[in-house]
Amino acid sequence: LPSGVVRGTTRSDVNSILLHFAELPTSAERLRIVCNRKLIDLDPVTRKLTFSVIKPATTTTTTHSTSSVVPPHEEEETEIVDASKAKVIACDGVWSVCRKSCVKHSVPDFTEDVRPWGVKFRVLFAKGVEAVKMSTLMDPHLHTIIGPKGVYCAVIPDQESPNGRWVFSLTIRDGDPDSVVLGATGSTPENIASMRKWLQTNLPVINEVITDEELRAFFARRTFAGAVVT
Repeated sequence: LPSGVVRGTTRSDVNSILLHFAELPTSAERLRIVCNRKLIDLDPVTRKLTFSVIKPATTTTTTHSTSSVVPPHEEEETEIVDASKAKVIACDGVWSVCRKSCVKHSVPDFTEDVRPWGVKFRVLFAKGVEAVKMSTLMDPHLHTIIGPKGVYCAVIPDQESPNGRWVFSLTIRDGDPDSVVLGATGSTPENIASMRKWLQTNLPVINEVITDEELRAFFARRTFAGAVVT
């Protein structure tokens, strides 16, 4: 297909816009924002919502004259909310817990048809000096798809990097020989060498800004996919 420019937005930008308006003083009387909750179940009979609540925790231990702080970990508990007098708007995406709950609880006349994309994605990042270098090679204000493999490239905000962080989304197609490299797990020297060779061959411009440390992190990341739901 001919190359061109498509103007649009992303789901994260839509969420950012919604959050901005929800946080305005004029919205405070009508809206309450609650964070660190993840919906587990929606019961259409009792009209109750079950959430897992994530609570950060830090433990400090002292041994003799020295003290050590255990890195923060997450504690999870369950919270049940009575929604009998509320209207629940399900905006939880393709893997919707609300939709699955309706199927599980056999809501009358409710059906779902989920058709997986057939592809998965895995991401690489460039930050710090590598991100600065990447921004001299590609316009950071545009979302771009490059190379014969159709790699999506964009800058995302990053609190650790004032100039943002570049993200590269790699596509893993079922049955594609590339899936052996891109879908591998384990940061072994062999996997890292194979990935470096793949980048040099298919995405030399990106290869310049991907460190060996980032390649080791790549093989520890999960892949993600999507589906068409009707």
